[in-house]
Amino acid sequence: MPHTGDERIIDYVGANVLRLRKRLGLTQEQMAERLGMNARYLRRIEAADVNVSVVQLARIARVLDVPPGLLIRKTKSFDRAPGRPRGKSRE
Repeated sequence: MPHTGDERIIDYVGANVLRLRKRLGLTQEQMAERLGMNARYLRRIEAADVNVSVVQLARIARVLDVPPGLLIRKTKSFDRAPGRPRGKSRE
């Protein structure tokens, strides 16, 4: 369930971690291994189910090769409607 107010940052972190991990072509298991954490915990971060500590945020940013501040920013991809993109009509 999406958060409200200041807690939306948790949603932004999850969306950004997911987007940047995929951009690097890493699986959750590969990234979790690089972070020294359980893949289940990384899934919870990406799903915005946990509030990540500042230390964890810095480690994630290092693995993704981005500044930590980038992970807490709202991105255009966050506003996308859920689900698969629609294809062209086959008329």
